[in-house]
Amino acid sequence: MNCMIHKLLNELFPNFTCVSCGCEMNGSPNAYLCQKCMDTLPFNDSIPKTHLSPFIYEEPVKKIILSLKYSDNGLAARALAPYMSAVFMQMCPRTYDKYTLVPVPLCKARLRERGYNQSELLAKAVAADTELPVLTGVLQRTKRTVPSKGMTPEQRKENVRDAFAVVLPESVAGKYICLVDDVYTTGATAQECAQVLKAAGAKQVKILTAATVLQ
Repeated sequence: MNCMIHKLLNELFPNFTCVSCGCEMNGSPNAYLCQKCMDTLPFNDSIPKTHLSPFIYEEPVKKIILSLKYSDNGLAARALAPYMSAVFMQMCPRTYDKYTLVPVPLCKARLRERGYNQSELLAKAVAADTELPVLTGVLQRTKRTVPSKGMTPEQRKENVRDAFAVVLPESVAGKYICLVDDVYTTGATAQECAQVLKAAGAKQVKILTAATVLQ
């Protein structure tokens, strides 16, 4: 009940605090970051061919993503989405409007525990900026993986092997898919999802995350 009340209050009374440092802001209801935090954003200057990410996974972006991931902070998704949208549109200027956004899914148990999927929140926020469609429910986790923190790249690959499936292949067949997630670490999860989507008939799969971990 408290969670529902807080969400209602957030809708009725726009946010005037920075989603990163929490300081009060005197600005537009659409502003989510204070000037100080905006000035220290760790932009990703070298975009790799494997995926698109506007930021390096460092402060203050790390704190924003953790707030999104574990505190049900939907405002964090709105703060990150414009940068994700800008990178995607910049890197795919002629074809971005062909894409359908697909969030990386959580397993059912973790979704019940958390109550939401942070990747879906990001996908919907990016959709609001780009007017691209979002496709949920077709890419699903088929097993619960163990937390991958501390694993080697090979262990991460093995951890997510056969962990995803497309339940409605006709919904992705022939489509340009933009796979959306919060953080690209070694790429094991995103690459496994991309492989499954391509096997189901997706014409092309791009990977878009809010941040990337420097290897």
